[in-house]
Amino acid sequence: MPIDFTGRQVEISPALQRYTEERFKKIVRLVGEQYDLHVILTAEKHRRHAELTLKFRQHQIVGIEETADIRTAISGAIEKLGRQAVRQLERGRTKRRHKPTAAVVLNVLGAGVSDQS
Repeated sequence: MPIDFTGRQVEISPALQRYTEERFKKIVRLVGEQYDLHVILTAEKHRRHAELTLKFRQHQIVGIEETADIRTAISGAIEKLGRQAVRQLERGRTKRRHKPTAAVVLNVLGAGVSDQS
């Protein structure tokens, strides 16, 4: 899936796009090939912000990181996305589906009853 980039006071170079795509491959293995990722990179004085919004299945998660270096900010935001994606997927795996008690039929007397006619 294509990744959308938005630069606020930052020029998005092809090298920065490749770096983000390479770091994001680890999360793609978790969430699958059907996802939508929007990367917003911002520069303010000595701070660099990276905000990544990932939409997959019915989930939307956001990772935000602020550091002095833009690549470090991207890496930190991707790590946060990874932790959130794992947590979200684990929730789906650990939910237990109980059958309603009315649907469970117990045949307690069926085996012990003899026909007396």
